Amino acid sequence: MEARQTIAFAEFADAAVAPAKADYVARGSLQYEFATEILQTPIQLLKINNAKAQIVEILHHLAANNMVMAHEDAPLKFIQMVQLLRFAGMDEIEAIWAQFKGNHAHRQWILNAAPAIGTPVALRFIKEKFVAGEVTIPEATQALVAAVHLVTADAEAIKHAALAFHPKVQEHAVLREIVMLGYGTFVYKFCAAHPNCAADHIKPIHDLVATAVANGDFKDIGLLLKAVGNAGHPASLKPIMKLLPVFGAAAANLPIRHQVNAILAMRNIAKREPKLVQPVALQLLMDRTLHPEIRMVSCIVLFETRPTIALVATLNVKAQASRKNNRRSSSSSSSSSSSSSSSKSSKSSAKYLGENLDPVAVVILRAVKADKKIHGYQAAAYVDHAADRAQIIINALAEDNNWKMCADAVLLSKHKIMAKLAWGVECQEYAAIIKAESGALGPHPAARLKVQWVKIPGIFAHYGKRVADYIPGAAFMAGMRVHRADNDDKAIQVLMAVQAQRVLNIIVKTPKVKVSTMAHVNEFWHSDSIRLLYSAATAAQCSMVGRTLTTFNNRRYNNELPFACYQVLAQDCTPELKFMVLMKKDAATEENHINVKIANIDVDIFPAGSAMMVRVNGMDIPFANLPYKHPAGIKQEFYTPSSFVTKNAVSFAHSWVLPSQTCRDANQCLMTHKTVKLERNMDGQVSTCYSIEPVLRCLGGVEGILSKLTLIFSRVDLRDTSDAHVACRCSEQCA
Repeated sequence: MEARQTIAFAEFADAAVAPAKADYVARGSLQYEFATEILQTPIQLLKINNAKAQIVEILHHLAANNMVMAHEDAPLKFIQMVQLLRFAGMDEIEAIWAQFKGNHAHRQWILNAAPAIGTPVALRFIKEKFVAGEVTIPEATQALVAAVHLVTADAEAIKHAALAFHPKVQEHAVLREIVMLGYGTFVYKFCAAHPNCAADHIKPIHDLVATAVANGDFKDIGLLLKAVGNAGHPASLKPIMKLLPVFGAAAANLPIRHQVNAILAMRNIAKREPKLVQPVALQLLMDRTLHPEIRMVSCIVLFETRPTIALVATLNVKAQASRKNNRRSSSSSSSSSSSSSSSKSSKSSAKYLGENLDPVAVVILRAVKADKKIHGYQAAAYVDHAADRAQIIINALAEDNNWKMCADAVLLSKHKIMAKLAWGVECQEYAAIIKAESGALGPHPAARLKVQWVKIPGIFAHYGKRVADYIPGAAFMAGMRVHRADNDDKAIQVLMAVQAQRVLNIIVKTPKVKVSTMAHVNEFWHSDSIRLLYSAATAAQCSMVGRTLTTFNNRRYNNELPFACYQVLAQDCTPELKFMVLMKKDAATEENHINVKIANIDVDIFPAGSAMMVRVNGMDIPFANLPYKHPAGIKQEFYTPSSFVTKNAVSFAHSWVLPSQTCRDANQCLMTHKTVKLERNMDGQVSTCYSIEPVLRCLGGVEGILSKLTLIFSRVDLRDTSDAHVACRCSEQCA
């Protein structure tokens, strides 16, 4: 059927066509979006009736029509055969292979199509035919290379990919490399789809790496590390680190190329677990003692971890410092011997913390002018915790500007700190030193600040002199004492001593003047801080270690404490008796028990085995939650409860023992205080003198162990010895 149409020109008109005046309706975006769902079933290119017969038919067609040159329908026929092979089972594929494996043309088409099946069946087919010796090494190599990329990785596919560990594969180097690397790739693809994949899949390669290292088989180590790198499993990080310099001892025996392979093996791990790999790569990069190639590949791995801008800026600082240090080193080497260059290098290393440490903070102020040149400054802060040292380095960013400022602070002791500020060309033109320390000026706590300069800019010196000239007159008008002095001409000192809780003695020394004053600090102006400083310097404490008791006034004596009797160690000396600290020795364990009474709070501290127990008002609580601070005491020698000051340490200790009223409880104190009558005649008459302080004696019916004690009797100048009990035990009468 045919249709024709004849068109003839009628006329020409130049009138514009008026556009439609109707309102356009909003239809949304015209952007095309592809579907995101997965096509679950392949497109049917042909109707499948008998898969085996159809495969055979296509095989004959491909073999017959593609001998000299490819037929135009060869791609379509090949795709149809792949689809039929996917539909067919393993048994049908085996049957087709058995039928045509002897025909070269048919054989090649089957081996070419097998990897494209894309399922574990393809790997199984190739594996079984290779192990059975039915395919050659080149054929197996070609099929496996394609299968690595085309077969979907799942648990079954990985099981068949374990062909990499088959002894027959180990005999052929090229095939072994392809299969081993392919196995790692399969593990990576599987774990990408299953993030929680087990490390069992990669463990066989880990074992081979360990064996190769132990045997010194360097040829195998390189291939195995590449396979580990292909897998990219986080569990491989530890085995890899054993082969890295700095981290593992085995690295010392490995050639540089294998150390490089070990570092590169972390690249895929870095993509999955950047936080695990980043510190390892960073430490390798920053170690200047390592081979340059190792540091270079460490940088590559580091950037796989997607470092932050701050870290990149830090690396930039390090790189700039290394450029400047290299320039300084080369300059010095041209004018000095190798030994002096080594000395300068070591001094430089000690001078700049940035050569061995990473900055804790980096700030960059940058501007680009019309001439495309970068201007501005970069500040980096470093902290060396081991040396109690901190440093801030400020550099000019312009290439032709070598101005730098270096601020260096070090804690010399817990009472002294020193800082140095240097600036100018490479921090060498000007410098000032600041020292601050705390201590004592005689009996008074004090602090001193000293600012000393080596060289300062002329403008600073000019205005500094004007201020120094103004100080004497201003100080005199303020009522301070002013003295002319010949002090250090490049230093200013300020000394402050706490004379009393609200009184400061202030001394200021300039090169030409000494100014001093006694300042009364307002109660509402930092008085708490000064009071704290004053109290800390003048406070006393009481302690007992073992049997040695140290009193508030630093007197030490051996405290023989009776069993089960509480002794007052410390208490509030005011009539309110706000607190009391008691101690007793347990009769069974001979361990000390502490009891603290604060208002209505009763605290017991006692050992229980190897641990310490704390009980507050009968409730056990963690020991760490109850810090105890010793109160300040009264500085008197052996002050007894009756306000009498004894000269005898034992009498002093016994006076603070809390007596008992009954002997019925064997676990309680079995002692009481009793005054002692002088057991000798005075001037031929019977003595009526009694001891001023009572002594410890066992309760009635309790047997005691005696100890000699020197006592003061009612006449103050009369001293004599008497017996005191140091231990008691119940007799039959008491029991």
